[in-house]
Amino acid sequence: MATREAAPRPFRGVAPRPFRGVLCDGTEILVRAIRPGDGPVLSKGLRQLSPASRYGRFHSGRTRLSSAELRYLTHVDYRDHMAWLVFDVTACPHEGLAVGRYVRLEDEPRLAEVAITVCDDRQGCGLGTLLFDALARVAQENGIEAFRAYVLAGNEAALRLARRFGAEVTPGGAPQVGSPGGPPGGSERLRLDTRLRDVPGAAAQGVAARSS
Repeated sequence: MATREAAPRPFRGVAPRPFRGVLCDGTEILVRAIRPGDGPVLSKGLRQLSPASRYGRFHSGRTRLSSAELRYLTHVDYRDHMAWLVFDVTACPHEGLAVGRYVRLEDEPRLAEVAITVCDDRQGCGLGTLLFDALARVAQENGIEAFRAYVLAGNEAALRLARRFGAEVTPGGAPQVGSPGGPPGGSERLRLDTRLRDVPGAAAQGVAARSS
């Protein structure tokens, strides 16, 4: 979840089709594009993250999103700003498990910043792989050639995912669509750059997915 407070982009695209899948632990999931009414899903997900996961994702210990941030995060155009939500369809009501998004950089239109957040009890089940691949497919359809992400050096899960997709890892940098401020004391921030033409499909990474 990116957290920049900015005006939402005007609707210019059509939401990609949702799809269903099965995680490595057998959980049946629905993956669909984010909608303007999904603010409560994002707020609940943030509250339920452990302190370690919040630091790993936002580089801070924040526990809430402002109304302006929620509007920015949920009013996307599906072209320059795209986000997928993942739901556990076996829960009633469906429970949000993860969110992944990219935002095209205005000064480098063939590059987008990407961020993925997975709830603690479903980390390691393949959701990061699935979301990265789904985001890459939409991005390439819209002329984006590479993803950039910023992570803390101690975020081993994010680094494993990045290396799986062939990311180039370099020190430092400040995210344009991440939370403001520096990382917690003593933590180094790393920049990850991935060429999308090199990204293998989620099926090749061991995640089963099918169209709805």
